[in-house]
Amino acid sequence: MNKILVIDLGGTSAKCAVFADNKAMLLEFKVKTEITNILPNLKAVISEQLTGNGMLWTEISAIGFALPGFLDDKTGVVTLASNLGWKDFPIRQEAEALFQKQIFIINDANAAALGEFWNKTDQTIHSLALYTLGTGIGGGLILNDQLWTGATGYAGEFGHGGNFQNEFPCSCGLEHCIEPLSSATGLTKLINRKARTEPNSSLGKLAHRLRHSLGLGNIKSLLENHDQETIAVLEKGLEPLAQHIATLIYVINPALIILAGGVTNLGPELLTIITNLVHRVTGKFLWKTFDLKISALQDKAGMYGAAYFAFKNLNLL
Repeated sequence: MNKILVIDLGGTSAKCAVFADNKAMLLEFKVKTEITNILPNLKAVISEQLTGNGMLWTEISAIGFALPGFLDDKTGVVTLASNLGWKDFPIRQEAEALFQKQIFIINDANAAALGEFWNKTDQTIHSLALYTLGTGIGGGLILNDQLWTGATGYAGEFGHGGNFQNEFPCSCGLEHCIEPLSSATGLTKLINRKARTEPNSSLGKLAHRLRHSLGLGNIKSLLENHDQETIAVLEKGLEPLAQHIATLIYVINPALIILAGGVTNLGPELLTIITNLVHRVTGKFLWKTFDLKISALQDKAGMYGAAYFAFKNLNLL
């Protein structure tokens, strides 16, 4: 049995797991990210976990890293990962020297797309798009059974570019990206603006009752009860996302579109809103050509994808 260690590295913690080539997750644990000592701390804690669970480093064929930010998987360099404090950091070289294992690196959103692809139940699906809806918005593309990263590796940066909204400028320097409005950050701004400016609205009354600013988790019951004011606010925030999805449908015609990330914790009501918005801006003849779903793997998708990426590159699948 071939085994891959995967590390889905984030700014506050790393999700780690050991996978077998039959997709079985043999071990799963988290490691706190020590920003000033990331890789040595990871190795120390992972070694403890392996030993404590009766595993040896010699059983690990390779390590797959799912990483935030911009990276060059050919050179093994992280161009920029702000939340890790890395700029032009040679992650592959450093990790291979420390772990003494072959290292494979992949962007975390691309890893999530690969993870969903590896775990798809419908084997007739050969193309999919994944949107990660969290503090920001990311994405990944699978075309003809292959991860598509584009000419320079930046394909799937769904959160940026274009002219989709005029509410909030983007931290990337552009004015009209979907990320500032359709992300958890943007939606939270919208619901709190509604609560603040219209205190007699359902959101205003909820904020008054809770005596603090609203988070997306606070509005779930309103959404489940089909509160029209709440739905209207979410429609405004999610319209840029729906326009982006519609454009993607016309450009690459994916069979499956998967939504992941914290925003999707709002559940099936959120999916209904987004589906209706997408239908408004796509021809009816296209509605049956794609399926729009919330991720079943959620925050485990990146780990599955990093494992798949390593297994494939080792020709073990």
